[in-house]
Amino acid sequence: MKLNSPETKQSSSFINKNSFPNYLIPHQPNITKAISTWWFIITLIIQTLLIVMIPLPALVTHITGKTVILKAVPVDPYNLLLGYSMTLDYEISQINTLQKLPGWQQLMQQKTYWHNGMNLYVILQQQKSESKNMPAPWKPIGITSKRPSSLPNNQVALKGHYSHASVHFGLDTYYIPEEQQQQINQDLFHAQQARQEKAQPIVVEIKVNPQGKAVPISMWVSNTSKQGKTSHNYRF
Repeated sequence: MKLNSPETKQSSSFINKNSFPNYLIPHQPNITKAISTWWFIITLIIQTLLIVMIPLPALVTHITGKTVILKAVPVDPYNLLLGYSMTLDYEISQINTLQKLPGWQQLMQQKTYWHNGMNLYVILQQQKSESKNMPAPWKPIGITSKRPSSLPNNQVALKGHYSHASVHFGLDTYYIPEEQQQQINQDLFHAQQARQEKAQPIVVEIKVNPQGKAVPISMWVSNTSKQGKTSHNYRF
């Protein structure tokens, strides 16, 4: 009869309510929810870091790189601006320009090494501008398969890669805002006419880091009108 006493019932009720499984089960949803929340936060942080790190080298080059000016022409003078993009060709991309530079003969001796994707470095030297409207393009003065260890302050080694009988520097295609397309098309059309007169109508401003990699900054396009020669600068 003692088993049915109030004290026994109260003790039995306390044991049932506070036994280990019954104590843990009500907290399992909270633990699972907390783990899921932390996992989501960690995943979000990792994704954010990856997004930030991808353009980081270009951003650093943009801020700390050396300013260089390149001579450029539209790839297709009859279709200067296609949609939102424009493709430019550079004097230093052409083999007939590069083969005149010091170092070309040494490269030709390594002909068995030539293949698509092969890295090259074009050495450029700053020039004094003779125009008030736009900066002067840097002059190519050499070419090499290895990055020079040291150069004067007025020189830079621009890294490119050989592909299908030309050298590319990752500066070929530019995306133009819609509000600038009409003006750029007009300027490029006049620039193409000026190029036939051996003028210097288009130059591209880039930044080059110590490893030779470059990012585009802006483009200068000259325009000859009744008011005389002018130029417009378009930021990329």
